[in-house]
Amino acid sequence: MSVTARSLLLASFATLSACAGTPVADAGLRCAGRCETHEDGYQWAQSGTLSDPKQCEGYSLEFTRGCKDAVNDFSQMRPYSQGL
Repeated sequence: MSVTARSLLLASFATLSACAGTPVADAGLRCAGRCETHEDGYQWAQSGTLSDPKQCEGYSLEFTRGCKDAVNDFSQMRPYSQGL
C-alpha cells in the first residue's frame, strides 16, 4: 500500500471514528474526535493502551482525569496479564 493510500485510509478511519463519538489516538498519540468528558478520556487511553499519565495532559480536566484513571487501571492489570 502506498504512503498516500495509507494516509487516506487512516484519515478516513479517524473521521469515521470521530463521527461515532469514540475518541481515537492518531499516529502522534493525540486524541481525535470527542475529547472532552471523563468517559472520552478513559476510552481514548484504553484504546491506545497508554502507559504514561503524562500522555493525558493538554486536554480538559475531566478528559485528563478519565485518561489517568484508565492508565492507572491498565497498569494495575499489567502484572497479571504478564503472568507475574
